[in-house]
Amino acid sequence: MAHLPYAAVREARIHGTQEIPLLSELLEEFPDVRFNVDVKSAGAIAPLAEAIRAHGAIDRVCGGSFSERRLRAMRAL
Repeated sequence: MAHLPYAAVREARIHGTQEIPLLSELLEEFPDVRFNVDVKSAGAIAPLAEAIRAHGAIDRVCGGSFSERRLRAMRAL
C-alpha cells in the first residue's frame, strides 16, 4: 500500500465491497473511539499530526512505531 498512489488506494476494497477509510473520516465518524496508529514511514508523521490536530483528537490517538527516529519525530510535532 505504501508504494501505491492515493487514487489506487481509494479504489481498493476490503472483501471487494468496503472502502478503506481515511483516518480523518474515522476520527469524524467515531468521536468517542480511541485509535492506535503504527506509523510505518516518516512521510506519514506530518499528515498524522495534521489529522489529529484538525479533529482535536490528541487525547484519543496513540501514535507508535518500532523506529526510534519516527517516534522522536512524532514527539517533536
